[in-house]
Amino acid sequence: MVGGACHKLETDQQEFKIGRHAFTYCYQKPVLAGNTKAIKKINAAWEKDYQHNQHNFALLKEAAVALNDLDTTCSSRFLVTVTYNKHGVISFRQDAEFYPVAAGYHKYNGGAYSLTTGNRIPVYDLVKGSREVVLARLKQEAEKQDALNFYDEAASNLDELNYTIVPDGMVYIYPQFFKATGRDAIVVSGIFEKE
Repeated sequence: MVGGACHKLETDQQEFKIGRHAFTYCYQKPVLAGNTKAIKKINAAWEKDYQHNQHNFALLKEAAVALNDLDTTCSSRFLVTVTYNKHGVISFRQDAEFYPVAAGYHKYNGGAYSLTTGNRIPVYDLVKGSREVVLARLKQEAEKQDALNFYDEAASNLDELNYTIVPDGMVYIYPQFFKATGRDAIVVSGIFEKE
């Protein structure tokens, strides 16, 4: 038990073949222990994400089977890392790999939640300098990547921006506009840094 909560990771792992098609699926779903409204709300958010991924994997299977003349390998993998702190904040980082019939992606999703309210905390509430620092770092990175059109999208959706808090309190932001893999992070000093 850390930071007032404990959890387990439930893993749904499936490997099977349909004709010439091979499928691999792995999804880790964190389940927090407890019966508070906040814990139930966080668990419900993860259950919703799990159901969404199950639905997408079913669609992937249908699409692959429709290509009945081809050998196809399809895989989805969603692994989770959980971090707590003494301020009642729990942070999740989901390492997401999705490789349908042809091309795919490998990226990080994430966010932090209040163990008191169960609400997702916007990234700008957890970095030193607040909203302006997040916007400045996003714009700086977008300019380096020649991706200002993606900056506009990220800036208009700051509440949904993917990020995680690492144990030393630094905040890793995953804006998804990196050209190569989308896995790179913008590192920003967090309000819990070096406590």
